[in-house]
Amino acid sequence: MNFEALDDASPHLSPPVRAWLRRFDTASRSSDADEVATLFHDVFLSADPGTVAAVPRTVFAGVLPGRRELFRSAGLGEPRLTAASETRVDAAHTILRTEWSVPPLPGIDRATAALASSFLLRHLPGRETVAVAYLNERDLADILTP
Repeated sequence: MNFEALDDASPHLSPPVRAWLRRFDTASRSSDADEVATLFHDVFLSADPGTVAAVPRTVFAGVLPGRRELFRSAGLGEPRLTAASETRVDAAHTILRTEWSVPPLPGIDRATAALASSFLLRHLPGRETVAVAYLNERDLADILTP
């Protein structure tokens, strides 16, 4: 990811959503799975076109390093944010929709992959903003296949 592109991709994000996305970007780029996991509720909903599951944050932190390796083994590099928008649901919840471009690793002959994810973020007074749902528009296997 590259948070620097956020201003160009989504200049109208509210401060709490922008702060959450900045933390997500920083933790993801540092490969700090535990820090990424702190951005999610203790148990959150994870869904893609084929599955829906309640995921404990600790389990999520455990699979994140493998996800990065899956991308690399498929010849893909780091996701780069290309667009982000938000829709306020109520006083405590916002849907953050993100789009990502995942370029091939240097020397790999394959097309850039596209990702789109939405996060249902909860903002409670005096508490950090956390994702209570993580929705992927495409199945990970489809993204990894050239």
